[in-house]
Amino acid sequence: MSRKKSIRSKKYYSIIASVIFGAAVSALVFILCSFVISTADIPYKATVFMGTLVVVSGGFAAGYEHGKRKRRKGIKCGFICACILTAVFIVFSLAVAGRVSISGTFKKFILLVIFSVAGGITGVNTKMKRPPV
Repeated sequence: MSRKKSIRSKKYYSIIASVIFGAAVSALVFILCSFVISTADIPYKATVFMGTLVVVSGGFAAGYEHGKRKRRKGIKCGFICACILTAVFIVFSLAVAGRVSISGTFKKFILLVIFSVAGGITGVNTKMKRPPV
């Protein structure tokens, strides 16, 4: 008699769940930044910073979540999450704006890789919660 494997034990489950989590964090930060921009008189430089903040926060969250789930290979996990999130952001940019700025995309990709790898390393090195004895 064979046992059915749980969906959580599948090979790509943690990466897909982590990328979805990172995209959700990016969406929440985007909503927060757009609310701040609409209520306050913000200069253009601050909006560029907020756009970068949206991308980096999602990358860090995705890398952290994947590292916390896998508990090993934080750098590799963070890099994979960054590549997939970049593809997701490019697709959304094409869907909304109809074009992609290559120079801005490359800069944000580099920042996304850095912060996603940092999130992966942080997720791997966090202490596991253990019930009190």
